[in-house]
Amino acid sequence: MQIKLVKPSLEYKESFFAAVKEWKTFSSPYATASLKNYIEVKDEDNLNNLLKQLEDNEKGLCVTEGHVPSSTLWFIVDGEMAGTVNCRHNLNSPVLAGWGGHIGYQLRPSYMGKGLAVPMLLKTLDFIGNDLGIEKAMVCCNADNIPSRKTIEHALKERGGEEIEDFIHDGIKSKRYLLYTPLYYRKYASDELGLNDKQKQKFAKEAESLRKNLQLRKK
Repeated sequence: MQIKLVKPSLEYKESFFAAVKEWKTFSSPYATASLKNYIEVKDEDNLNNLLKQLEDNEKGLCVTEGHVPSSTLWFIVDGEMAGTVNCRHNLNSPVLAGWGGHIGYQLRPSYMGKGLAVPMLLKTLDFIGNDLGIEKAMVCCNADNIPSRKTIEHALKERGGEEIEDFIHDGIKSKRYLLYTPLYYRKYASDELGLNDKQKQKFAKEAESLRKNLQLRKK
């Protein structure tokens, strides 16, 4: 199975519209804002407009009050669009800092239950660290969203991080986690912070574990 994250493009328009068709009949209280925008796309002209909007969002153009620049990626499995990811560049908003988090993701319904959510999230952490320069990504989910909680906690075990205090937004409790990106390990295993030997050994061990996990996923 070939999996990757890509910038949205017309190359995947056929599977995009197939995904939209599935999402239109998919009912979930946890649907992301991106998913709601996709459902409004009815033809290639609409899709071109959407792609331009996503590109502007990434550049920080026309970002409305309370929002921040973000990058949208499509999760591709064997050449087909299997999901979508939104990565906020920062959390410089009162609501986002407590509840929104850096990452939002949604699998296409026909790709759910196939063990793909964790690889999608792990690849997103690579992007967050390598392309956006974020060391620790905050990821949130509703406390009663068990599948999402399991996905995040699996990624937590693989990459390291911490669970932080729950957050109440509009009466709904959210679980919050900080997941370490590759940038975190590169920085803390180096001499950049002047760590003592014991601290360096700790981070070197975590970095080695991360390296092994990455190698296994490339096989």
